[in-house]
Order: sequence, then structure tokens, then C-alpha cells
Amino acid sequence: MIKEIRATQRIWRNRITTRNQLKLMDKRLLRDIGLNSIEAVNEIRKPFWKG
Repeated sequence: MIKEIRATQRIWRNRITTRNQLKLMDKRLLRDIGLNSIEAVNEIRKPFWKG
């Protein structure tokens, strides 16, 4: 049970970190990773518990 909770916490922290990094990317960097501005905004706006 504890392992599952910690695994979930790691996933959530990773999502928070990734979405914060997306906020800092310009259009060129977003394009390099295969996203456009609208897709990035949609991802950034998701709550951390949603994949």
C-alpha cells in the first residue's frame, strides 16, 4: 500500500515539474517536442492528478 502511494506521489510530482517546464518554453521549443501553443496550454491547465 505504501509503495503504491509513493509511486503515485512520484507521478504527480513529475507531472507538476513537467507542466511547469512547459510554461517556460517558447514556440520553437514546443515545436521541437511536437506540441503547439494550444496543446501546451491544455496540458499546463490540467490538474496534477490527471494524466
